[in-house]
Amino acid sequence: MAGSLPPYPTFDYASDKSNAGPRWERWVSRLENLFVGLKIDNDDRKRALLLHYAGESVYDIYDAEKGATEASYVATKLVLTTYFEPKKNTQMEVYKFRSYKQKEGQSLDEFVTELRKLAKTCEFASVDNEILSQVIQNCKSNRLRRRALREPDKTLNDILTLGRTLEMADLQATEMERESINKVNHTNRTNYKTDYKQDKHRKGQQTSGSNYPSHSRPSKCRNCGGQYPHKNGQCPAHGKTCNACHKLNHFANVCRGKQNRNTGTKRQNTKERQVNEVQTEQPGYQESLDSSDEEYSYSIKEAETVRSLKKAPYATIKVNTKSCKMMIDTGATVNILDDKTHQNIGSPKLNKNDTKLLPYGGGKPLDVTGACELQVETKDMYGVHKFYVVKGGHGALIGYPTASQLGLIKIIQPINIQAPKLRYPEVFRDEIGKYKGGSVKLHIDTNIRPMAQRNRKTAFHLRPKVEKEIHKLLEQDIIEKIGNTPTPWVSPIVTPPKKNPDEIRLCVDMREANKAIIRERHLLPTVEELIHDLNNASIFSKIDLRSGYHQLELDEPSRYITTFSTHIGIFRYKRLNFGISSASEIFQETIRSVIQNVQNATNISDDIIIYGKSQEEHDQALDDTLQALQRNGLTVNKDKCEFNKNKVTFFVVVFSKAGISPDPKKVQAVKTAEAPTTVPELRSFLGMTNYSSRFIRHYASICEPLRRLTRHNTDWEWNPEHQQAFDNLKNELSSETVMTYFNPALQIDILVDASPVGLGAIISQNQQTIAYASRALTDVESRYSQTEREALAIVWACEHFDIFIRGANNVNVITDHKPLERIWQKAKMPMRIERWGLRLQPYKLTIKYQPGRDNPADYMSRHPIAMCDKKRSHEEKVAEQYVNFITNQALPKAMTLSEVKCATMADKTLQKAIELSRNGKWFEIKKMQDPNLDIQELQQYRSIQDELVVHEDNILLRDNRIVMPTSLRDRAVSLAHERHQGLTKTKAFIRSKVWFTGINDRVDSLIKDCIACQSVTRSKLMEPLKMSEMPGEPWSALSADFCGPLPSGDYLFVITDEYSRYPIVEIIRSVPSHTVIPVLDKVLAAYGIPKTIKTDNGSPFNSYQFREYAENTGFTHRKITPRWPRANAQAESFNKPLMKNIRAAEIERKSWKQSMYQILRQYRMTPHKSTGVTPFKLLFGRESNTKLPSVSGANRQEQDEFARQNDENAKTRMKTLADIRNKAKQSDIKEGDNVLIRNEVKENRLTPSFDPTPQTVVKKKGTMITVSNNNNEKHTTRNASFFKKTNHNAKFSDQMDDEEEELDINIQSKENYKAKTPAPIQNRPTRIRKPPSYLQDYECKVRGIIIP
Repeated sequence: MAGSLPPYPTFDYASDKSNAGPRWERWVSRLENLFVGLKIDNDDRKRALLLHYAGESVYDIYDAEKGATEASYVATKLVLTTYFEPKKNTQMEVYKFRSYKQKEGQSLDEFVTELRKLAKTCEFASVDNEILSQVIQNCKSNRLRRRALREPDKTLNDILTLGRTLEMADLQATEMERESINKVNHTNRTNYKTDYKQDKHRKGQQTSGSNYPSHSRPSKCRNCGGQYPHKNGQCPAHGKTCNACHKLNHFANVCRGKQNRNTGTKRQNTKERQVNEVQTEQPGYQESLDSSDEEYSYSIKEAETVRSLKKAPYATIKVNTKSCKMMIDTGATVNILDDKTHQNIGSPKLNKNDTKLLPYGGGKPLDVTGACELQVETKDMYGVHKFYVVKGGHGALIGYPTASQLGLIKIIQPINIQAPKLRYPEVFRDEIGKYKGGSVKLHIDTNIRPMAQRNRKTAFHLRPKVEKEIHKLLEQDIIEKIGNTPTPWVSPIVTPPKKNPDEIRLCVDMREANKAIIRERHLLPTVEELIHDLNNASIFSKIDLRSGYHQLELDEPSRYITTFSTHIGIFRYKRLNFGISSASEIFQETIRSVIQNVQNATNISDDIIIYGKSQEEHDQALDDTLQALQRNGLTVNKDKCEFNKNKVTFFVVVFSKAGISPDPKKVQAVKTAEAPTTVPELRSFLGMTNYSSRFIRHYASICEPLRRLTRHNTDWEWNPEHQQAFDNLKNELSSETVMTYFNPALQIDILVDASPVGLGAIISQNQQTIAYASRALTDVESRYSQTEREALAIVWACEHFDIFIRGANNVNVITDHKPLERIWQKAKMPMRIERWGLRLQPYKLTIKYQPGRDNPADYMSRHPIAMCDKKRSHEEKVAEQYVNFITNQALPKAMTLSEVKCATMADKTLQKAIELSRNGKWFEIKKMQDPNLDIQELQQYRSIQDELVVHEDNILLRDNRIVMPTSLRDRAVSLAHERHQGLTKTKAFIRSKVWFTGINDRVDSLIKDCIACQSVTRSKLMEPLKMSEMPGEPWSALSADFCGPLPSGDYLFVITDEYSRYPIVEIIRSVPSHTVIPVLDKVLAAYGIPKTIKTDNGSPFNSYQFREYAENTGFTHRKITPRWPRANAQAESFNKPLMKNIRAAEIERKSWKQSMYQILRQYRMTPHKSTGVTPFKLLFGRESNTKLPSVSGANRQEQDEFARQNDENAKTRMKTLADIRNKAKQSDIKEGDNVLIRNEVKENRLTPSFDPTPQTVVKKKGTMITVSNNNNEKHTTRNASFFKKTNHNAKFSDQMDDEEEELDINIQSKENYKAKTPAPIQNRPTRIRKPPSYLQDYECKVRGIIIP
């Protein structure tokens, strides 16, 4: 691993020990940058690399100095930093600071940076004030010093901003002047060289004589007009005086001055033009100018005539009714007349002028005689405008403002929304783009245990909207459905409505997942950087990216943490989604990298600002930005883009061509605050001012009149003195001494408060305010509970100050409502607050409690800004739409809102709850004595007071559900159960719509009383097993049952001894009693007569003959519960192995009868699993001989005890397992209850599980229950699991008509029975049924009817 580490220099402590401290800090800072680049986050690795790179000598120092310090990176660095840090002499450090001056060539920012370094060790109380003094005293710029001394109220930031502006202006002006001077000097040098060569040529011709014959034609002398060279060597004009200009050495006929005068306004060459003379700046003069009263103009002065391709723009206009020809100069800001033009229009009276007019690019100011207001008239426009009169005759000039107002020029904006849209259609398409620069990766801490949260149930009426939104996201390739893959992280969704009530917003609750996401750290541009970059810019554009986060694709390994569950499946995001905590930093850095090579463009999150000092510079930057966006596949929201603006608000600073200024909205909340009207309001206002008191000069004196009003025994009287103090404090709160620019590196504090009328917030750093904010509550919001209002204040403040806190890691939100400290940490919270919590997911906040008396935002919340109609309508629309959406969606469809309103008005308990919800005085419940109020119900409302809100129609809501008045509760439950959904779904449905106290019990009662539901619902209730005891002796208790019929038509008559489990099987051809009785009599003859024989209720055992046989033979015949074979378990259990053996014999093609006898022999000689003893031995007291040898065992008594013990253990184990498996529960049915009986035969698929006719329990014996119909004419006995308890007064769903009910229950006569019983459909010939002959002497009754 060491071999792969990049090289890094060791720290050489010995080279300069006196400066070791600062060198060590820089060395460590660079090393930490290396850690970030190598993505080294482990603390142990960082400590090891620190000691490794530092070198052997530093390691020895650490080894000697560490003592008992813990082995961590921070502790190790602290040990070495303490060692290298020199001992400070504060006085000496202050001396160094005071002695430092700005060096030649050092910029102001570099000078201040050095001062900050020196101030670190000086322990100043106010570093900024000390640096300001040092800048004023020791800076190089006299202009800056004069401005600072002239305006002592300016802060350090103001002076630095001014200094940067002056430096930039000087650099730009010097560059312009250098280019102009170079051009003029180049022209002069060229002319000089040409003349020099001509003179040299002439001299050569004169001195060379005939030695150098000339082949060129003779030229003309410019001084005398004769042939050149002169024959006598001297010009005739030498020493002569010109008659035209009276100058020496030339004649009048070649006088150039005369030619210029004679030509007048004519030009010999139509391509000649006028060139402005470029003047250099006089040294030291510019320093004396004051930028506050400077105006700019072009200086027009004819220098010489050169070739030209264009004519200057002139216009003839009337000035004071006199026609004047003026040059239109769109670069000038003033109008200028020269002396001659001033005289031509009648020499209007001039006023004294203090304004200095500067030529373009600087230089000596124009000589201004004065200024005057003149009437100016064009063909279509008329106006009065100000003109400056300057000395000289250089002509008249009209500036851009006047020319524009008079319509002499037309301003054409070259950039609009259509031009970029046509050039870059891919960028402006109505789709969400996809970044082509690669996918983004989330850094996930694998040490955090994944959490798959349970799905939050979506209301039924919202499910179609959720499905629509999911399909939309799938089509846009933003999410994907998860197949058969692990999902360690699963988050629930919340579905708040959009502005369109038919749509919802799909929000994923990523709070748990965000605990595992490691946030990246990318710096946002500071205000100072923006001011520096946008300095002197005059044209601005702003671009807003469409659905910003969704344009970045997530890396495949990072997607699993975005998994969310819905009612239609599990999905995950393919793109960066809103709820991810690190999304803002990732997005900011990605967009910055996209436009990093574009000059004059910067971004904060999804907003990109483009600027330029000229139209060309701006257009180039805009073009480069759109190209970069198109190359990377990004799209913008054209409706939110702004192009070619002369000012723009960005990062709460207004940038324009005139400079920068703070956004007026920052202090609007304070400047518009109304005066207090009571002592508590005044105390609240003073609390706000006290927060910033240390930055307000003479604070105690200013607020003294106000403090007098807060004293005890002082009458409230607001007079002009108090109003003046109030206004002074408001002005101070919005002044530059209290307000400051935002610094992303400092701690951010947001102080919030909510009152019954408004919200207030202050964002500050180091107790210096950055911005104030407040707004009034809408009518809907004013009905929120106090907790909801305070929570709304936090959400609104964070979103209002979003540009400051998005991506910040050190934000404290301070509130005076203590429950909010942990409300968003609860597992379950009110839906509205939970929805607000999702809006806070992009921010990393720490909510802290501070008492209201110390909260400076309290006053603004009680005196909020009245929102404009547009903004108020939006806020009201959002809140009102949400509450109306809840109210309308939550209302049962067959119930109108007016019914709920009327019933609520009549419900005194609910009216009291509404009153307490509005005023928050729930503590008064304890004192209430009104008998018409349900105090217990009010107490339940109090426990959920934070979830209650009042609708405008005086309807109480709990979260998104209507609180039903008492008179409508049963009806609401009936409507919820209208289509007979089950218990769980009925509760889910009604809970999604309405709520009231005891809602669960009412639904339970309704479902249990609904005959239709009870009839069609299967019952899985099983009674616990009741195990029978082992008989006292062999062959005393028998169990008998039939098995068959077999394919041969035979039946197997199985008899089992319950004591020994000894089975006997007899083969019979039929099962009537006259066949069964002889077979049973044969067995009893062989083995003896038992005490009891237990059988089911089959026809042979239920016959009169078998009853007579039992009585005559002397045993008790015990019949088990009808339709409950488990009660005859001994006989039933042997049928399974018996039939298995017979089937095996059929497969092996053997005689099943012989095989049956073999299994009987084998079974009787095998120890039973319950008793542990063979059935043969328990019955006969000895073992039978088998094919295997054996020895005699224990005696009979020991065998009996052993068998009984084993039997008891086996039955206990069997009962326990069976009761657990069957979820057995003791039935609560008792005599007299009304029950439904299970339908044993279902005629078709529509036959209900239970007979819908209620019957009455007349007898209960253990788990055997006997019921009768309403007329007590028919008795039915079944096991308790066959019955379902119902209400005696329940009616059958109103869906069974009277005729059907009478048909099923009441049979009055034989004719009535025949008439109302539908004839069955016969599929084969019927036979005539006759009663048996032996019953001729008896009367037969069928359902109470005597049949002859």
